Amino acid sequence: MGAIELLAEQLLGDLLADFRIRNLGSDALRRGYVGVSIAELRVKYCTAGNQAGVDFDLALKHLEESGLVKTGPLLPYKNDPGSLLVAVGSYSAREFLYLTEKGYKASQKSSLHANMQIPVAHNQLDDRLPLYRRKAFDDDLPQACQEATGGDGCLSLIMMDIDQFKAINDTHLHIGGDIVLLGVAKVVDARIKGKGKAYRYGGDEFALLLPNYTTNEATAFGETIRKQIEQSAFGEKRIRVTASLGVAVMPDHAKTFQELLKAADAALYRAKELGRNLVRISRESEAVQRERSPVRKAPKPGTLTDDERESIRLAHFSGAGAKCPRDGVPLQIIKEMHEVGTRGLSIIVLCPICGFQDVISAPR
Repeated sequence: MGAIELLAEQLLGDLLADFRIRNLGSDALRRGYVGVSIAELRVKYCTAGNQAGVDFDLALKHLEESGLVKTGPLLPYKNDPGSLLVAVGSYSAREFLYLTEKGYKASQKSSLHANMQIPVAHNQLDDRLPLYRRKAFDDDLPQACQEATGGDGCLSLIMMDIDQFKAINDTHLHIGGDIVLLGVAKVVDARIKGKGKAYRYGGDEFALLLPNYTTNEATAFGETIRKQIEQSAFGEKRIRVTASLGVAVMPDHAKTFQELLKAADAALYRAKELGRNLVRISRESEAVQRERSPVRKAPKPGTLTDDERESIRLAHFSGAGAKCPRDGVPLQIIKEMHEVGTRGLSIIVLCPICGFQDVISAPR
C-alpha cells in the first residue's frame, strides 16, 4: 500500500471514529452532517505527523472522487444582479469532511480499522453543530453541580440564544439559518475550549457550563462571545446577528441544578426583555450597561503539556500558524530567541483571548 493510499485509509478511520463517538445514524450519512474540520486534519497529519501537504491533498481528492467522503457546508452561488449569466445550485465551502454511506461501509472493511473498538461516550455531539447534544447537558449538569458543591468551588451556567432567529429564517430561508447556526456554534466552540463545555440546548438555544468560574468571570466570558457574534458576518450574504445570554452561578444564585438552570434561563429571557444583545446576570438590578468588562478568568501558568508545546513549535516554524490549545485562536509570537543549551529557536507566545503567555523552548 502506497503512502497516499495509507493516508486516505487513516483519514477514513478518523471519520469513522468521529461518527461512532457521536453515535450518528444512517440519516446523517444520507443527508450529510458537520464532520471533522479539514484544517484540523491537515495540522494533525502535515504539521504534527510530518506528512507532505501534497500527499494530504491527493489522499483527500482520492476519497472524494471515490465517493467515500463529502465536504461542507454547502453554500448557494452568489449571482451578480447585472449579469445575464445565472448560476444555480450550491458549492462546498470545504470546511469539514464527512462520510457518505459508501464511505461508512468502506471504512468498516478497512484492514486498519476493522477491529477498532471505539468507546461510545455518553457526551454525544450534535449531528449538525460542533457542540454537545441536549442529552449530554442533561447528564452533565447534575454531575457538575454535585462536584461544585463538594468543596469550595463554583459552577457557572450560561444560557444563550440567537436574537430573532425566526426572522433570519424568514429572510434568508432555512439554508441561511443553518449557516448562522453553524457560524455562531463555531464562535462558542472556539471560545470554550479548555474552559468548559458547550451544548445545543434546542433550536437556536445553547448552554455553556464553566466549572470554577465566578459570576464576574462568567460574565466576562459571555461578554466576549456576545461581542464576537455582534461583530461577525456569516456566509456569502454576510448575515449579521446578535445573541442574548443569561448567567447564573452556583452557589451564588442556586443550590441545586434545577435552580441553576431556572436562574440562568430567567436571566436569558430578562436580557431579551431589556432589548436583546445583552448579557444578564441572575437577580441583577435593572440598571445594566450594554457593554461591561469584568475581570477575566486568569489562565493557570504551566498548564501546557509537552505535546501541546511541541505542536505549537511545529505549527509556528512550519508556517501553519500556532493556535492556543485552550481557545483555538491564533497565538501571537512575541519573540524568537536563542536559549543556552538548546538546539534551534525558542519562542514566547501570547494568547490574545485568555491572556496565556509562556516560553516554548527549543529541544535540548
